[in-house]
Amino acid sequence: MGDMSQFHTDRRTGLGGSDIGAILGLNPWRTPFQVFQEKTGKAEPFTGNLQTRFGSYAEEFVAREYCEQTGRQVQRFNGLLRHPEAPLIGHIDRLVIPEGSKRASWRQEIRTDLGLEAKTASAFAAGRDSEWGEAGTDAVPPSYLTQSAVYMALTGCPHWDLAVLFGNQEFRIYHLARDLELEGYILEEASRWWRDHVVAGVPPNPSSE
Repeated sequence: MGDMSQFHTDRRTGLGGSDIGAILGLNPWRTPFQVFQEKTGKAEPFTGNLQTRFGSYAEEFVAREYCEQTGRQVQRFNGLLRHPEAPLIGHIDRLVIPEGSKRASWRQEIRTDLGLEAKTASAFAAGRDSEWGEAGTDAVPPSYLTQSAVYMALTGCPHWDLAVLFGNQEFRIYHLARDLELEGYILEEASRWWRDHVVAGVPPNPSSE
């Protein structure tokens, strides 16, 4: 219980990967106003629903299947990452252990160029008209693209894989590369939004955010 309390306390000290998608209007499950309420302590932090709880439970399976299909090994990274210049924070799923190495990090020092985000999605999301592209590409929904960009900014990793289980029926792996232009935009928007809303105590305007 104490760990979860600390987790929620940490979340109020910056914007995480899913928060960025929300303040940019890319997260279909959360609004900028909800992020504002959480960061300023005016609302309880989002602890998930049935779908997100299942996603957390299935994360280990997705990570193992990634290892099975790629022949790579992964390592958990515990602890909060914090950007040195912008109000960005994050807890990442896994780091991928480099070929010939025994670990991807040591005493909080990251020693790999590749991270992993494990996701689940409905079977309908895998359809032809969805935002998910073919396996092996970087065609993922904008909210997941920005989330991965945040993790690359926090870790310095130039590559990030997204492993997705669709409806317990189909498994795809997407490969994302660090985009410094996108990263710069995220850092700028995160700093602006944090300053204009959280620090100033002014809620975002639902019609303009």
